[in-house]
Amino acid sequence: MSKKIKKKNKQSKQTTRDFPAIVPESLIRQAAAFTAPRGRLEMGGLLIGHVDEQGHNVAVTGLFPEQLKESSGYCEFDGMWTALVAAACDHANQIGDEAVPKVRIIGWIHTHPDIGIFLSGIDVTTFRALRDATPDRRLMAVVVDPLREENGVFLTERQPNDYASAKGTVSLSSELETRYMAMLDRLEAIRNFRGLAALPCILAGPLRHRRLLQGVRDDAGIEMERGFFAAKREIHTMQLEMKELRTQISNLESLRHSQTRHQSDLKRLESELLPLTKRLSKLEEDQRATNEATQKSRSILHRLIQILRGKPSQQ
Repeated sequence: MSKKIKKKNKQSKQTTRDFPAIVPESLIRQAAAFTAPRGRLEMGGLLIGHVDEQGHNVAVTGLFPEQLKESSGYCEFDGMWTALVAAACDHANQIGDEAVPKVRIIGWIHTHPDIGIFLSGIDVTTFRALRDATPDRRLMAVVVDPLREENGVFLTERQPNDYASAKGTVSLSSELETRYMAMLDRLEAIRNFRGLAALPCILAGPLRHRRLLQGVRDDAGIEMERGFFAAKREIHTMQLEMKELRTQISNLESLRHSQTRHQSDLKRLESELLPLTKRLSKLEEDQRATNEATQKSRSILHRLIQILRGKPSQQ
């Protein structure tokens, strides 16, 4: 599986229906939490879901397998994961009766770190090929920018700039939830067999809390605990406050120059300017310290990842 894929089927007719999609925000947050520490390296994976009674494509869970190739504009993972995930879904679908919606691959997800939400030319080609290889072309594409905290859900490859942000809630019957849990258990079994490096991330989506109660590894939660999101939000907030303070200082200085004849007003303006200037200096110092701490954390994470990748058998 990759963003660059050869077409195996004929291009679908333009009359093909594009099905509405539901993607819970919890699934997007978990994907962003796991991929954000990778910086500007793209990462791709699969979404697993079902078709609800209204005919919507519903994404519930997903995964990010090991990337064969990764850069700031390209990512690729082994196509065998499509077959492995499909087999896990088939295993889960043996549970329950025919009235329960079948669990299936419902989408393709990949990241656009710090470049925004759209489908590139390669993305369009990949999305079209994946839909052509899917029954009824029931497949969505989800793009996540974990650094800008943006996301987009694409229903069709024909409109690479037409998307909606993830929204909606997922309601699962007990029978359907049982199927998802069985599918996730099968993915964990595959990971135990192939190693953490082969399948570094399983996204439990709205089932995350139930999986935590079972003691299953929480891939997204591990990255959240590293504090990268908190550091990034703090830096962003400080930058916004500094920008606002600079604007206020600029306005006050303009007023001061225009009112040189009014000494009383000048003194008042200078008294207002002084604490703002001190606050700006303090924020700049805090930002430098935060940036240094974040850089050190990322360096440590990078070294840990290198160590883990060098010893997959210990996972």
